[in-house]
Amino acid sequence: MTTTRAPSLANSYDIATGEDPRNNRNNRAVSAFDVPQRLVITNDFVSSFKGIRNRWLNAAANGWELAGIFQAQRGLPQDLFAGTVAGIGDGTLLGGNGAQRGDLVGPLNIPFQPNPGGGANNPNLITNSGLAQPLIGHFGTLGRNVIRLNPLVESDLTLGRVFRLKPERMHLTLQAQFFNVFNNTTFSTVGASLSSPSTFGYYSGTDTNARRIALTGRLTW
Repeated sequence: MTTTRAPSLANSYDIATGEDPRNNRNNRAVSAFDVPQRLVITNDFVSSFKGIRNRWLNAAANGWELAGIFQAQRGLPQDLFAGTVAGIGDGTLLGGNGAQRGDLVGPLNIPFQPNPGGGANNPNLITNSGLAQPLIGHFGTLGRNVIRLNPLVESDLTLGRVFRLKPERMHLTLQAQFFNVFNNTTFSTVGASLSSPSTFGYYSGTDTNARRIALTGRLTW
């Protein structure tokens, strides 16, 4: 039986406080864990080749089980914030706990990508993103959760067989388990503050582990 690591249900930047406390419609949007499309495919195949007369070949070819699960889903929504504006953490001046969003000044274009590790020398992804910081005391024109992170794609497989031993009530189960067999990386936790150009638009974490292989044996009596 295969297992898989579940993706994060919410990103750390989605907060309950609305940008404009006097206008709840300003904060109306899909939730941070909205997944409109998700596909899960499972398989369980047991080898059964008939007509093999040789006893040893028949025993070697039959009885193997290949089971797996493949999952793919659309990326989670991400909110984008103005951050510190002119040295003021709450640019709305309403105690909004940093809920002020950016101003949409052009086509929204943010090429989310892994952090290259250059720190302050990272290329500035705010440039040409279509976003700008709003003025102090103003609400940003960008909607809430209007952009999505990269999708999740992962596949796990298990190859194994049960060997009957003597006495008959004993059997040995051998398995090779492959987690994230195609070694696909789903990035998460992206920099979402316009006041931090060195991290804005860069992923700092992942929702999937690197490929792992586990060999297991279980004796049952």
